[in-house]
Amino acid sequence: MKAGAGARLLDRIRRLAPLGDRSATRLRSPVLAHETVITLRLSVSEGDSALEQLVQLSGEELPLGPSLVAEVDGEARAALSLEGGPLLIDPFHPSAELGSLLALRLAQLEASTARAQRLRVA
Repeated sequence: MKAGAGARLLDRIRRLAPLGDRSATRLRSPVLAHETVITLRLSVSEGDSALEQLVQLSGEELPLGPSLVAEVDGEARAALSLEGGPLLIDPFHPSAELGSLLALRLAQLEASTARAQRLRVA
């Protein structure tokens, strides 16, 4: 995992929204029903058809290594590589909060990895 990738993405999302950047329009907020289920899961990239579909929709490259995938009611809507890289989104659905959730989860994983490494050294 590249150190700080989650924090950098959260910072970028925060900076895009108030600037009216063209990318910010892709990251609009969804309107979700109360019974909507959002799932964050780990994907190994190759062989994950949902992730491959997101790659096609976003126009980005398939990420190297594992990725976090955000699903809404079982349908993949956004993904973020643990190795860094762009946020993959389904441009036909709002994704602002999903990008933030993925970045937050990535930051949590990075923090726990760093903590575990420090404990091993001590």
